[in-house]
Amino acid sequence: MTKCLPADARVISISSASFTVDQAVLTGESHCVTKSTETVNLSGAVKQDMVNILCSRTTIVSGKAQAVVVFTCSRTAIGDIHESITSQISSEHSIQTKGR
Repeated sequence: MTKCLPADARVISISSASFTVDQAVLTGESHCVTKSTETVNLSGAVKQDMVNILCSRTTIVSGKAQAVVVFTCSRTAIGDIHESITSQISSEHSIQTKGR
C-alpha cells in the first residue's frame, strides 16, 4: 500500500532492507528513489535531491522508516514550487498591465 506524505520530513531511521519513494510529482522522474539517513552537506542541493529528506505529496513505494517533520505548508518543496510559479504569473501580469 502506498502512502502520500503530508509534509517535508527528515528520515531518522529505516527499519526495512530499503526505503523507496516516488518523487514524480516534484521531479517528473519515472523511477523510484532510495532514501537513507545520510546527511547531504551540499549547500545548493534542492530538497528532493537530499537522500535523507522526504517531500510532501511524494509517495512511499516500499519500506518502513521513521522521520521528523521539518517543513509544512508553504515551506515545503511543493510550497516553494507554488510560490515560484505564483510570483512569475504575478510578475507577467504586472508587465502586461503596465504595457497597456
